[in-house]
Amino acid sequence: MTARRSRTRQEEPTPPSSGGRERSRPILDRDGARRLDGILAERLSMPSLLLMERAALGLATATLERIERGQLPRPTRLKPCLVICGPGNNGGDGYAAARHLAAAGVPVRIAAIAPPRPDSDAEVMHAIARRYATEGLGLEFVGGDADRSGLDDWPRKPALLVDALFGTGLDRELADEPLAWVAAANRLAVPIVAADLPSGLDADTGRLRGGAILAAVTVTFAAIKPAMRVLSAQPFLGEVVVATIGEPEAILRECSLRPPGRSTGEPQERSRAPGGNRRDRGLDL
Repeated sequence: MTARRSRTRQEEPTPPSSGGRERSRPILDRDGARRLDGILAERLSMPSLLLMERAALGLATATLERIERGQLPRPTRLKPCLVICGPGNNGGDGYAAARHLAAAGVPVRIAAIAPPRPDSDAEVMHAIARRYATEGLGLEFVGGDADRSGLDDWPRKPALLVDALFGTGLDRELADEPLAWVAAANRLAVPIVAADLPSGLDADTGRLRGGAILAAVTVTFAAIKPAMRVLSAQPFLGEVVVATIGEPEAILRECSLRPPGRSTGEPQERSRAPGGNRRDRGLDL
């Protein structure tokens, strides 16, 4: 399936202001994102795999639009788009987005920091991407037999990079190999499109978890995250685009923080998220 246009909303991740629009903008923290996924899956019977597909389509569409406008360089066979994937659901978004990009004619290579977790949605997306590679459909994997890619296996200079290592679920410090991958991605000095949040940023506080991807574009899903309103996080975000995953506005607002300017600064009280969501604690680590 070729990448189709999905609804995207460009956001300006500025600190809180007194404007009415700022006060009404939905904001999803880490727990709110999990709750949204859980409600969509349980109350509305939307399979978590469908939510991942919608997120990936939004990521690929935003990337393609900026390639067409000349805001991002156009990948070629010699200088492809490199997608780096983590073992959790952020990595699953990356595998699926790589497939959409390849179907749209973009040469893509995938490098995985670790295999996807068994019996996960990410494993399904990985298997589909593998089939694309086997069929020679514009997508290649780089790395060893265990689906791991040493940093030296990366293309020396891709045209651009998609960061799908770690998403809003990241709640621990990056160190060792994960931190080395973040540093290596930044050293390539090519435009980076981040899936949901630049890897290494804490979604709720905006602080660095050891280091972070320097993104040119961040395609975040459903709503902006609290980190995107933190001044110190601004250099890592680049342009911020919000891509729908099919969430009804009423459900989104049910899961979001109280609008800025109308709360005491504490997160909105939420009931426990239903089971089966794609952002269970630690899934993106």
